[in-house]
Amino acid sequence: MKRLRIIASIMLMFILAGVLGTQVLLAGASTPLPNHSNIYVKCANTEGISFDPGNNGGYYIQALASSGGGFNAIHITTDPSISMGQATVSTNQSGTFYAMDTGGRGYQDDVILMLAVNGTIPADFQVHIHASGYSWTPSGVVNAAPAPGTMTYKPSSLDETFTADQFIYGPQDWKPAGGDANYPIFVGEDMNNSGNMFQIMFIDTHVGLVGTNYPYGGDKQFISDGAVKVDYTFTDLPSFAAFNIYAWNWATTQGQGMLWTNRILLPSGASSPNGGSNDNPVSGYSILGIPIVSPSPVPSPSTTPTPTFISSPTPIASPTVSAEQNSTLATATPTEMAGVTATTAPGQLQATPAPTASGSSSTSVPVSGKSSATPSISYTATLLLFAGTAMLAVNSRRMKK
Repeated sequence: MKRLRIIASIMLMFILAGVLGTQVLLAGASTPLPNHSNIYVKCANTEGISFDPGNNGGYYIQALASSGGGFNAIHITTDPSISMGQATVSTNQSGTFYAMDTGGRGYQDDVILMLAVNGTIPADFQVHIHASGYSWTPSGVVNAAPAPGTMTYKPSSLDETFTADQFIYGPQDWKPAGGDANYPIFVGEDMNNSGNMFQIMFIDTHVGLVGTNYPYGGDKQFISDGAVKVDYTFTDLPSFAAFNIYAWNWATTQGQGMLWTNRILLPSGASSPNGGSNDNPVSGYSILGIPIVSPSPVPSPSTTPTPTFISSPTPIASPTVSAEQNSTLATATPTEMAGVTATTAPGQLQATPAPTASGSSSTSVPVSGKSSATPSISYTATLLLFAGTAMLAVNSRRMKK
């Protein structure tokens, strides 16, 4: 009985997959994060994460005693020269953005992406991520920036494609933050709309940040001003996606963990999101997908059209002709006479083409090689032939008597 239930469940899954097509929701494949902080998060990278001091394959997000912490240092920008970043909404399914640092320490040991996709994720969804930047081995000294000679630039620190089944967190409408519960995922999100849910994955870029306050000469000496460059390409994104960034550090005043993230909400008292009295603007990067549009059905005609038939003209039946020439009787059957007429000259036949539709032209071609502009039948000759035959038949009977 148990085996029958298992078989029935498998059959039902195949039936639903066939009915729903690519819109199958990966039900049960993800669960919401248990809390906004004091948690470990797993990354989707096939090769694992860069730093794993806890030997559990996850990055720890430490908790803060009060709200508002961890939002000042790192930002998302489309231009490395604008280190404070900006909030971007793009329709490009392929693009580039940068992670930047303006914090007081002047560095971040590792950058992790958080990708959130809204609603139902198609089974054939993909996102390709390529990252580049600088990496180093943390010294273990609290707040100690890496020396210039200890850093290595990696032009391809990450080059991987991620799929729908790698979203292991969600559905939820908030991102983790050290001291803030229910913190939005993207700029402008309506947190009162409980139906606006996202599936989430974390991705390790395997490189860190060199910031504007780097103690050994600032960030201008580095490629892309010490930023982490991220190139993305989406395949089959029908809804909305949002990128956030996190920074993990080995040893800081706030401890070890993935506490720092880009700001989504304006700090209290800020007058503008990108300047003015606000020195900590919001930043983020979101992508509008391409909705899946079902093809419109072809409407059925309201009435069945009556077919129009083109009738061919009825051909004129050619008579059977018998002609006597040099004591030889030449006879043409009705089948052989199709399109053939007799001439007044004994035994000479002239071919004409089969009847054509009205308005078409035709040309006569004589069998003997002579041409005739207007084909005709000599009915007088035909009557004389039949009359002569009848007279011969009468005379033959009289002679027998």
